[in-house]
Amino acid sequence: MRKNRLSFYLARMQQRGFSPAQVMADTGLDAETIESGRFCPKPEHYRVIIRNMLSLTGNPALGLELGREYHLGDLGVLGYAALSSDTLAQARRVLMKYAHLNEYLLSPANFFEGGQWVNTLHENFRLGPLLPFAVEEFVMRMVTLASRLTGSQFRLLSLQVSYPRPSYHQQYHEVFQCPVLYEQPNIRIQLDTEHLESELLLSDPEVFRLSIERCRKKLKLSHVNTQTVAQVEAILEQCSGEFPEVSDVVAELGISAGKLRKALTEQQLSYKTLIERTRRRRAMDYIRQSHLTPKEISYRLGYQHVSNFRRALKSWTGKTFSELRQEAERSL
Repeated sequence: MRKNRLSFYLARMQQRGFSPAQVMADTGLDAETIESGRFCPKPEHYRVIIRNMLSLTGNPALGLELGREYHLGDLGVLGYAALSSDTLAQARRVLMKYAHLNEYLLSPANFFEGGQWVNTLHENFRLGPLLPFAVEEFVMRMVTLASRLTGSQFRLLSLQVSYPRPSYHQQYHEVFQCPVLYEQPNIRIQLDTEHLESELLLSDPEVFRLSIERCRKKLKLSHVNTQTVAQVEAILEQCSGEFPEVSDVVAELGISAGKLRKALTEQQLSYKTLIERTRRRRAMDYIRQSHLTPKEISYRLGYQHVSNFRRALKSWTGKTFSELRQEAERSL
């Protein structure tokens, strides 16, 4: 049976003394539907249930608590693939590649910058005032699971978020033990690349092989086109200097070219559009969060000439590189 995020929420809220009916109030859902292997929650289901949980517990920092309570088993077969990986670097690649077997609230993107491992988070749908919950749960889950995988404390170098400082901000410093910046242009987690070479406690090549095969089969059975598109974007986010051909992407996802075309068409998208969307998002991250030159950024985004990057930037934003860089510097 497919495990999903809402199943996790129901179980944890029951431990706190709240019934599934209370948690699912005003959603039109029931526990049987949520536990169905074919159930695919809608954005509004998440929004209502998260609001219900925050209201029932009266705990604005609930996301931190829930993130700390995650176990790899809560991620289903993907958790076992991560658990049996050789190193944290391999586990990271697996979790990124198959993230949308479980993840829905936020999409992570990873890249390396100045010898450091950077993780940015983007909303899959509008969360509004619920964004702090989603970020806290994600980051706390990352720290918790990485620590359990390696048997040592996993620490962040820095964290920046796009929302104002919450009333319970002291808990951020206590649990993450790193500098935290608020009201920033994006959500960004900075990590030490030395963590990537950490060997995992329960590495097992055979379990890893079987788990990856099951992950691939689950992707083939998925009929959720929004997830297919998100998986393609997750692959594109990992690219630097050159983007893969469509044939390479479908081979990595284990799906047919026809299924990808159908998923894109139903959302009025094309593969070229996804590349441009990825380029735009990463370009803005580089401009706001690094000192890279236009030439360096254009190379990382796969442009043959820096002039092409400058034209694209102007068409996206109506502004020049210098104007955008100056705005970013003033916001610091």
